[in-house]
Amino acid sequence: MSGGEYTLLAQSGDPAGTAAAAVAAHEADTTSVHGIANTSALVLNTRTLTAGTGLTGGGDLSANRTFAVSYGTSAGTAAEGNDTRITGAASTTYVDDAIAGRHDSSFNGPRPSDYGWLSWTQDPKTVTTTSAALTAGTFYLIRLPVRFAQAISTAWVNCPSAASPTTVEFSLWTPDGTRRAISANAAAQFTGSGTKSINFGTPYTPSAPVDWLWLGVITVGAAFNLTRASGVSVTVLNPNITAANAMFATNGTGLSATPASITPASNTLAAVGEGWWAALS
Repeated sequence: MSGGEYTLLAQSGDPAGTAAAAVAAHEADTTSVHGIANTSALVLNTRTLTAGTGLTGGGDLSANRTFAVSYGTSAGTAAEGNDTRITGAASTTYVDDAIAGRHDSSFNGPRPSDYGWLSWTQDPKTVTTTSAALTAGTFYLIRLPVRFAQAISTAWVNCPSAASPTTVEFSLWTPDGTRRAISANAAAQFTGSGTKSINFGTPYTPSAPVDWLWLGVITVGAAFNLTRASGVSVTVLNPNITAANAMFATNGTGLSATPASITPASNTLAAVGEGWWAALS
């Protein structure tokens, strides 16, 4: 109420009637509504929000309103990422190759991809020492670089001579000691010599780059030889690296199968001559 209306109430002999009249006058006054002096600043609920091209929804302000994108293949609709109208999209091939190092202009030497592999311990042409035997029941770890997330389905090694193990298993491990993939018994492959490709039961794809994985190898029943990358001392195989991050190591002896998990800190650095050659694809 205005000051004049309060004065009127004080002077009147009919407070109730006067009050009612004052309230009616106040409600009819559109120049001041509950302390808002300029009522033209108020937005009426008849105001509308209109969906533009490629949108649906909207309406007046009498209720909450939403908008949605109108996808389709006709004019006036929006295109989704897989829409056939989108042409000339950038290929991811070069990006993937760049991550894998296939277009690194600073290095012109051989790469694992030259052989169809994703990773290796080293170029097989540089292997200088023929082979060394894996002791039956010992679990071996071979570290390989993995610089980008891509499905890994197969391990590669070279066996220079035939053997007769009862069980041979290959497995993939992340640096925390978690087993991520394992092969079926591959003993039959090692009854003859040559390069061996051993498939994992389920391929493993790192959810993000992990820098490296371990390839685990175990033989049961009989030892067999693998081509090795080096016959040099233990310190050269694992320079400036702790056992928990070893390039070449063992983790358990007297085993009859691949362990379900390992504690990397319990690794034993590989002995002289246990720098095995291996690759992943």
